Amino acid sequence: MAEVELLARPDHALFLYEGLKARRDLRLHVFHALRRGSLLARVFPSRKQVAPEVDTLLGLTLAKLGLNLARKFLSFNWREAERRLAEYCYGRIDLSAARLVHYWPMYCQESVWRKKRRYGFASLAEIYEANPVFVNAIVEDEYRRFGIPFAPLNTRIDQNAFLAHERDVVVPSEFIRRSYERDYPHVRWHLAPYGFMGQRAFSDLLTVKTHARLRVAYLGRVCLEKGVHYLAEAVRPLASQVELDIIGPVQTEHAAAYSGLRDIGNIRWLGGMTHTEVLKRLPGYDLLVMPSLSDAYSLAVIEGLMRGVPAIVSENTGCAGEIARYGCGAVVPIRDAEALRREILAFCLPGRRAQAIEGIRRFDAAEAEDGYLGAMDRIYRQLLAENEK
Repeated sequence: MAEVELLARPDHALFLYEGLKARRDLRLHVFHALRRGSLLARVFPSRKQVAPEVDTLLGLTLAKLGLNLARKFLSFNWREAERRLAEYCYGRIDLSAARLVHYWPMYCQESVWRKKRRYGFASLAEIYEANPVFVNAIVEDEYRRFGIPFAPLNTRIDQNAFLAHERDVVVPSEFIRRSYERDYPHVRWHLAPYGFMGQRAFSDLLTVKTHARLRVAYLGRVCLEKGVHYLAEAVRPLASQVELDIIGPVQTEHAAAYSGLRDIGNIRWLGGMTHTEVLKRLPGYDLLVMPSLSDAYSLAVIEGLMRGVPAIVSENTGCAGEIARYGCGAVVPIRDAEALRREILAFCLPGRRAQAIEGIRRFDAAEAEDGYLGAMDRIYRQLLAENEK
């Protein structure tokens, strides 16, 4: 049995496992992934692949594929069905000798807690989305403003149920912690930002660009939650100084909210692009702006920083802490077009952009020295030591 059992989904957990298995006795249990070199991996090469020793929970993978197919023809609470399937499959894992269980509560909170009461191991829950109650309160007002029907989050299952008894929770951002801590004061919140996830910034792209007008980009889904309408209002009067490209599909039911913004002369609505196309275009911009009302951790911002593009983000964007700490850009309040405009104008000055590029260098150096893996290893060390007392 392993010192740390990692019960996860195939996201950053794969990077965590590969990065820490040399330091820790770690065992990974994950679905929707295939063992490298296996027959299934050869038949389905596009699937995520993991080391041969990983428990790939093939039964859960097949059950989820069947569930997704059934959703196309039947009406039912598929989230609850998914939760029950996952609880059953994760519940079959032997945790009797575990010292620490790091788990994704959406899939296995009940089985982990039954076994924790029996075996007494330490536990660490992982959350990478903001508190749905907090998000609903912010976003509902925006929907009402535009007369768009609002469908609240967290109605099919109670995503927060595990917080009634979990003491230790790891989150990737200060924003996520802030969204929960008022309602759950008993929880110890551990911060482990994803950062560059083991990658390095492209040093040849960390330069101050010179364009006739400041070239600004927004990347992502165009919807009320992302605050794109505030960004459009911010750049409207800056036609001689700023051009904005909005890259991403407009959410169909939100199209009416943007109809009056499409004729702004210094904004181009470029629609959706492939990830490859986005990465190719990114280095050509001077600035990335993400004015989200809620964004747990913006990978678009991280990819921009790695390619020498400073960022202005809202206080409710997950990587706002890194932007502020290292000086890679600026952080503004949500719903504040004036604050966005002031910061965008400041970045029209080459000196301000040079400061932010230096901030990206500091961020990159800090990530190379420590980063996400170091933060997670310290959390593991703390919880394991406490459980021995």
